[in-house]
Amino acid sequence: GWLFVPIYLRAQLATLPEYLERRFSRRLRSLFSLVTLFIYVFTKLSVSVFSGATVLHSVFGWPHFAAAAGLVVLTAVYTALGGLAAVILTDMAQSMVMLTGAMCMTFI
Repeated sequence: GWLFVPIYLRAQLATLPEYLERRFSRRLRSLFSLVTLFIYVFTKLSVSVFSGATVLHSVFGWPHFAAAAGLVVLTAVYTALGGLAAVILTDMAQSMVMLTGAMCMTFI
């Protein structure tokens, strides 16, 4: 990343897609953004769903596929009905859990 900082500063750019658009074309920027989003969403989503399904399988004995499907449906419904406010509340609660866990690990 530090290799490209001088280039970004000289050209007054903030993001890589912005650089790609200015250097090449808007079409390449859109393609890069789409590919990056696709890779990020599917790698992160698959790990999160698999982890949640594994926890539900271990705790309740539910089959992995049913647990994963249930998590995806529950998450989609929760997000669709609650909107961005629901996502913000969930992220805030998750941050508190992670912060509490990190503090506990500090003293163990």
